[in-house]
Amino acid sequence: MWSKIYPVMWISVKVKEKRAFSISFPIPLSLLDELIDSTVDLLSVIKLFTPNAPVSKITSGEKKYVFTPEALKVFLEAVHTIIHSLKKDGSYDLVDVATNEVQVLVKIL
Repeated sequence: MWSKIYPVMWISVKVKEKRAFSISFPIPLSLLDELIDSTVDLLSVIKLFTPNAPVSKITSGEKKYVFTPEALKVFLEAVHTIIHSLKKDGSYDLVDVATNEVQVLVKIL
């Protein structure tokens, strides 16, 4: 079965209003994996040129949050670990939410 060799995240959104709207698209988890790996490598190079300089500051009241390339790299490595854990198991529904007008379905195939 191809889905075991190349796992896919299938995202489907259906809206039932005056004009019905439906969109479905697959996202290969291997593609996400490679994209995150490449971004982490790029952030490692950026960190060489900005060793201690924060990229930007976001203020919320008295708290100041500093986002550095290293912080983003750590976040992406955590997402990378989550993607690897999603690929381990077989086919299952990750999200299945339905209301009167909207249905959102995210499957791992």
